Amino acid sequence: MTSRKAARPAPAVTGREPQVIDLLGSKINPARKIQPRQEPVIAELVGDDSCRCREIGAPVTANAPVLAMCRQLLATGVDPDTPLCVYRRGVLALKVRSLREGARLTVKTAGNGTPIFTLDDVYKGAAAPPVSSKPDFDPWQGERL
Repeated sequence: MTSRKAARPAPAVTGREPQVIDLLGSKINPARKIQPRQEPVIAELVGDDSCRCREIGAPVTANAPVLAMCRQLLATGVDPDTPLCVYRRGVLALKVRSLREGARLTVKTAGNGTPIFTLDDVYKGAAAPPVSSKPDFDPWQGERL
């Protein structure tokens, strides 16, 4: 008589991955790739418009220094999925999930003056698009020549 729990052929023979069951009885897919957790880049806010970190020698100065730091770190070749932890006087002030997400953001002001984070459009910034006057328009006379 053969046992039901007899040895099974190796996965290479059957062409299927072995099923792994966790303690709660759920099936786990062992082929799923789990990315190792990356160490975050540590930065420090200095003043109200400057941010510095070890990976970049000089501080980054901008209206939104953390977002500018994300862009600068990407330009130097740091992995885009790396998180960024920003401290001010030793206290965690801001955590960016990934440099890629931080580099895509910009700060704009709402109608009431409250700053908001929005996706940065390549062709549109926080300011209005430039307006050029017609070459045949004289602003002093207010009419076309």
